[in-house]
Amino acid sequence: MRLGLLIGLAVSSLAHGGESPDWSVRGDTTSRIEYFDTSGDRRLGGYAEDGLHAYQELNLGVSRDTGEGQRWDLDLSGVLSGSDYRTLEDGAHLEHVRLSYENAGVPVPYRLDLGDQRARFSRLTLDQDLRGVRLETQPQLGRTDHSLVWVSGAYRRHWYGDNEALAPWRVAPEGDFHGASWLMADPVFGNLSLNLAHHDQTAFTGAEDTHLVTSLALSREFQLLHQQLDAEAEWARLEGDKWSGAHQDPERSVRDRGWHARVSGRDELLPLPLDYALRYAYHGEDFQPAGTDVVRDSRTLGASAGLSLSQRARLQGRYNRYVDRAAGLNPVRVDEHGMELAMPFAVGPVTSRQTLDVSHRERADRQGNIDQLTRRASWDMRLPLAATQEAQIELFWLDLDDRATDARDRRDRRLTLAQESRFRVGELDITAAPGVAYRSRDGHLEQHTLNPTLSLAAAGALHELGVALGYRRLERPGLVAPDTEEYHLAMDWRYRRDRHVLGLEYEHQLTEARSGEELDLWRAGLFWRYDFSRGSL
Repeated sequence: MRLGLLIGLAVSSLAHGGESPDWSVRGDTTSRIEYFDTSGDRRLGGYAEDGLHAYQELNLGVSRDTGEGQRWDLDLSGVLSGSDYRTLEDGAHLEHVRLSYENAGVPVPYRLDLGDQRARFSRLTLDQDLRGVRLETQPQLGRTDHSLVWVSGAYRRHWYGDNEALAPWRVAPEGDFHGASWLMADPVFGNLSLNLAHHDQTAFTGAEDTHLVTSLALSREFQLLHQQLDAEAEWARLEGDKWSGAHQDPERSVRDRGWHARVSGRDELLPLPLDYALRYAYHGEDFQPAGTDVVRDSRTLGASAGLSLSQRARLQGRYNRYVDRAAGLNPVRVDEHGMELAMPFAVGPVTSRQTLDVSHRERADRQGNIDQLTRRASWDMRLPLAATQEAQIELFWLDLDDRATDARDRRDRRLTLAQESRFRVGELDITAAPGVAYRSRDGHLEQHTLNPTLSLAAAGALHELGVALGYRRLERPGLVAPDTEEYHLAMDWRYRRDRHVLGLEYEHQLTEARSGEELDLWRAGLFWRYDFSRGSL
């Protein structure tokens, strides 16, 4: 409510703040209506909700530039929904709103943001979508540039349509976030930032976390022994309280730390260009700040190097080690190394582009409950047949050896062939793309799939038409589900005129099971989109 009042006052000031402001408006609105129908045996599939579904979307942006270093910017988007596929609940929803004001014409430039925004201090402190307020000032002291940021906001599930029907651990938690960050950029010594973030977060399960995270981050580019290097590091400390959400469990204090470092560079002495990177991350047993993607009690080590053999050929190698539950009695370790080679390949007078990637991955725990070896290889080649034709071949192979239990061993193979041709008939640009894909899995969850497809597209001055046909035969001897044959048809038509786009869509799928069951489902849709953007008013 307070945020809406502030935005209303600010928009009013936009309209009356000057005699000749430079206004610009951007945005579009879309009306869409769809009908879904499922008939037959729903055990073979079906739409989540049948029937009529409709919604109206609005995206609006208004900017005002005074020409004196001052700028206002308002962005909002919302939907009036009667569609279960668009929103979880029917009605009007304001999905995004942000008001920004910046002033670069004063001794200390600053920017103020109200509403929805991405709040990011650093990897270990705060990186979260919030609805709140952000103030940034940019003073300059001597040769050093400074950026001082203060953020206060919150994340609520109903603002962003989070689906609470998911498993509890997959539903995004709610929380309040407050913090400040001070970045100093020096042309000689590099960048240094001090970050402070306070989190008060409640998970869907009822678990609560109240944390204060402080961090120091450094980064610098420099040259050493013909090596052009870029180094960065961050050290963070977390203090606070944690509660599981269960009444019988007491609240406990947590105090832990995390840090990460990364060095990347390129060699300027070797005859062939060489680039490389090395990184390491340590997260303590209780170090998992809310509003970040940090995984607690984990260690990560990564290294990579790439060699440019020519302008079009490159060889790259990589190694990664990840340890989960590192401080526990039964840590899980993942080791992976691989190589990728991208290079041209001549077939007569035609030069193709191809990529080969191979990897070896081991995942195991200390007690032997997990012990898996996965080997994977893929090859992709794109072969120009003519100026308007191209063929593509993809091969994929995977072998999983589950040494802890042979029941999960499996081998996957995939082959994809595709060809695209472009030509012109009268005033129409035509694209035809036939293809076929074959997938086979032996062992655990055995299944085999054959999937030929054909897509056609025609585009004129005002009209666009697309048609896609497909057939899929699915054999699943390793599953309880029956073997099936599926027939697909999709059609899409667009009419564009000035700022208007009118579209019709139709999809139809017929599924026949070997055991006699059938499923027939189709969807038809109509939409109209209008772009009302204006460069200057």
